[in-house]
Amino acid sequence: MEKLSIIVPVFNKENYLKKTINSILSQTYTDIELILIDDGSTDKSRNICDDFSLLDNRIKVYHQKNRGSRITRIVGVQKATSKYVAFVDADDWIEADTFEKLMKAVAEHHADITTGAYVIDTEDGIKDKFNYSKELMLDSHAGLIELFSGEKFNWSMCNKVYKKSLFSKIDITELSDESYGEDTYFNYIVFRKSKNIFYTPNFGYHYVYRKNSLMNSSFCKRRFVYIKQWKDIIEDCGKRGEEETANVVIQLLLTEGMSIVDKAYEIYGRDDSDVRYFMNLIYDFASITPGQERLCKQISWKKRTTVELKELYLNRDLELKEALMGNSKIYIYGAGKIANEVASFLEDKGLDYSPIVSKSEGNIFRNKLVKNYRDVDINQNDILILALSEKNKEEVEKTINPIGRVLDFGKYSSLY
Repeated sequence: MEKLSIIVPVFNKENYLKKTINSILSQTYTDIELILIDDGSTDKSRNICDDFSLLDNRIKVYHQKNRGSRITRIVGVQKATSKYVAFVDADDWIEADTFEKLMKAVAEHHADITTGAYVIDTEDGIKDKFNYSKELMLDSHAGLIELFSGEKFNWSMCNKVYKKSLFSKIDITELSDESYGEDTYFNYIVFRKSKNIFYTPNFGYHYVYRKNSLMNSSFCKRRFVYIKQWKDIIEDCGKRGEEETANVVIQLLLTEGMSIVDKAYEIYGRDDSDVRYFMNLIYDFASITPGQERLCKQISWKKRTTVELKELYLNRDLELKEALMGNSKIYIYGAGKIANEVASFLEDKGLDYSPIVSKSEGNIFRNKLVKNYRDVDINQNDILILALSEKNKEEVEKTINPIGRVLDFGKYSSLY
């Protein structure tokens, strides 16, 4: 079988690096060269690399000024002397037969890319991220679909074996300058230029989840780079007429991307310029994607600035004030989350109310008995507040014949 070059970019990983290197040197597949590239470490990582190079002649060590893992990986490929290359992160580890299984598949199928999956090591044990599947060969198109659907494997570069020649076809200007989360666009380029990808259910790579690591630490805005890369990929697919791949990445952007934006929204607030930029970006894609009406409504609410939100609430105050008369009774139609918001609003103003619904079996809402709409005598001076989603409001309006003044307060809720 062919020799394999294993490339490990190293930057300040002194606490984990020895375990990583030992797991590589302990591989049952021994025809390897291990390329350790110290990317300007300021801890003891540099010395650890040098010490290991004295113990095993398969190890090659290079030191450079900090350039980021994207450039460091490319440097590693340029230094590699083998036909095939693989990547391991300096704080992960691999089981002893990992590369034996992958290289066996390489020898049998000669694919441009051979990929397994990985497991996640957490403080609570090992978690499987991917669905187990039988071996299969994919063409470039099918490989890209799987790369972004993430059922069997994903865009991580650390559970794959690549033909080195693939990288000679890459224009370095195509790659993002962002070193954080660089695997996404990197693998998009490589998969797009490959002829075939072979998948084998190899779960020997252990991605170690550490709460204090850059990737898993408390939220930082650098995670927006994923949304930017997904956008770039979608646009590139559009230029190439690869609609199916674009649609898969759009779904990724709308789900995972929205999760990123929601977290930033919680931390930085609705007026933060970056939050607003990426929220608008996601909204633009959601607005042209079938079945995303609910998401569009959610984003539309969150897109309001603090000033716009205050103006909205002032309109609610004014609407209630104009409807109130001295002897008005207030009824809230609904008993869900929107009704809770309306009830809280009324209570803050010292106003009493009665909850009603179309069907009631003596339920309690905020310490009040919920009555059936038909059992309540509502006169023309009373106020009926609809505290419902837009869809439910439309259904209710078909079945009731309200007397008095009807106010739609559902529209003042993010749940509308």
